[in-house]
Amino acid sequence: GLMPPSFSAPRVNWRTRFTTAVATGLMMLVITIPARAAQRDRQLASEILADPDLPLVLDKARALLKTGLTAGSGYGEVWIRDLNTFIEVSLEVNPVADIRAALLTFFKFQEANGDVPDGYIPKERGSVNYKYRRSALAPGLLAHKNTVETDQESSLVLAVRKFVTMTGDRSLLTEEVDGKRVLERLELALGYVLMERFDRERGLIWGAT
Repeated sequence: GLMPPSFSAPRVNWRTRFTTAVATGLMMLVITIPARAAQRDRQLASEILADPDLPLVLDKARALLKTGLTAGSGYGEVWIRDLNTFIEVSLEVNPVADIRAALLTFFKFQEANGDVPDGYIPKERGSVNYKYRRSALAPGLLAHKNTVETDQESSLVLAVRKFVTMTGDRSLLTEEVDGKRVLERLELALGYVLMERFDRERGLIWGAT
């Protein structure tokens, strides 16, 4: 006669079980790792904020930045990467107009293709070791750009963003420098990086090193 049908549970393929286990493990990692990282970040932040030396360091930074916008006694230049790095604290201790003028000076030396210099210096303090660029918009100054770093354009974009955020002075963006608004010049600066310094094969910005 006919045998009754089997009602045993279907057998699960080992590949299915393995895939399910891996997927479950990955989901747990996705949930657990950010939580642990956030906890470590909070702990580190608490330790930093509790450091009794921080107010002293900040006071020393303010005192140093109050002496001017150059990179220190050994440099006569105002460098865009340094200005970008310290602009928030500089705005606390220096006239806003001075920093605004410094930002605009970089645009006065910007090339037609968007290229932004590293720094500028008074003519009388220039060095024979640099190949300087000149601008009729800043006749008393010289500017130069090396090929090692590739952060000049991005530093200027970030510095302007920080300045506007800190001061609320959005008029800087519409200020015209040699017929172009600052906002246009910022776009031109990043366009230079994409057109002249971007390696499409590797997806990286290149420099001399």
